[in-house]
Amino acid sequence: MSVIRTFKYGGIEIPPQKLEIDSPVMTAFLPTDAILPLRQHSGPAARRIVEIGDSIREGQLVGKASGTGSSNIHSPIPGTVTGIRMLPDLLGGQVEALSISLEGSFDRLGRKVEIFPWKSLSRHQILRTLAEKGVVEDTGAGMPLYDHLHDPKGTRSACVLVVNCMESDPWNSSSRAILQERGEALREGIAILQKAAAPVRTLIAVDDPDSPFLAGDDRVNLAEDGLSAEAVLLEPRYPQDLPVLLREALNSKKHSGEEWIVLSIGTVVSVYDAVVLNRPQVERYVTVAGDAVKSPGILRARIGTSIGELLEECGGFRSAPECIVLNGPLRGSAVADLDYPILKTTKSVIALTSAETRRHRTTACLRCGRCVLACPVRLDPSRLYRCIVRRKISTAVSEGLGACTECGSCAYLCPARLPLVQAFTLARKGSVRTGSAGGRSA
Repeated sequence: MSVIRTFKYGGIEIPPQKLEIDSPVMTAFLPTDAILPLRQHSGPAARRIVEIGDSIREGQLVGKASGTGSSNIHSPIPGTVTGIRMLPDLLGGQVEALSISLEGSFDRLGRKVEIFPWKSLSRHQILRTLAEKGVVEDTGAGMPLYDHLHDPKGTRSACVLVVNCMESDPWNSSSRAILQERGEALREGIAILQKAAAPVRTLIAVDDPDSPFLAGDDRVNLAEDGLSAEAVLLEPRYPQDLPVLLREALNSKKHSGEEWIVLSIGTVVSVYDAVVLNRPQVERYVTVAGDAVKSPGILRARIGTSIGELLEECGGFRSAPECIVLNGPLRGSAVADLDYPILKTTKSVIALTSAETRRHRTTACLRCGRCVLACPVRLDPSRLYRCIVRRKISTAVSEGLGACTECGSCAYLCPARLPLVQAFTLARKGSVRTGSAGGRSA
């Protein structure tokens, strides 16, 4: 590890806001009323298979996957279905959601954990288990892991498995908490993925020189049968954790035909839970932080718990928040309702003050070029923005809009406070309307 790798262009340095995790992660109180959206993944909503008044068990299937991109949904608590309603969807539009009232006994909580001998399973059995347990990637929109790993036509010649142990979001400490609390589960989860995906190489990307994966030489032993991976140290630079930039930093073969599968450590631990513990994806490590929060912390919370309940467990607000965002201010989504639930893809709840949001009046583009220097994929964000506000979407597409990662580096540095990422997101969805991009054209 003589060379610390990174991507070539752009990127920014953000002052760290991460929490200290010397104390144990808190276990959040179980929700007395869980709200369970039937779309917590990238594809179509799951098909509801329960009705109002039905009694359900902890971990019971309540929504069945309805095609590619869809994932099974399981109840995080035992109880009764008390309502079915429409809920705002972070992907846009509305989604059907179940209201589940807590009652009855738990099948797992407080019981002895049974370990399943997964090494006897075939690749197909592992993939089927991941699909049955509703495991999705906990980054982005939440692609079902089965869809990512499955190769029905057998056309995958070779793949590289990358386990991303980094977290570029300066407010989120969930990944470090998982690494500290569940290191052995993480190692075994990587071994399970090696059997499921049969990669030619397995890389563990870290940006902390003190990471336990960097102890000794570069090889990391994963299991007793000799499985191993290679640990690689990268520069802690935002947005180093994006898959496209990780591949650029890790891949020395510029024209390699290998397929790259990049997974976060939260996803890998969910693989362990599904295959070894026979547990559906019903729990998340969630960072609750921001200057508006009285006692920031990291909690293990059941999916369906409201963000208001998690904020209350952290002492509530010390001052009125200017904005509450899920999954960080740079790549996350703002929410206006404290009743909104934790999803499979929720890593953090951040309550920001006006000082943190730096909300100022938007002005015309100053043509300072900071956004161009910050863009990690070498786009010209100011030019793309001008095209969008002038409704020249086809021109923006030809200028490289499709390559935008929506990392937010350009907007973070923009002195004119232009809503660059919002404009790019709307344009990519094809839903730009008059005035929707905001701001003034330059």
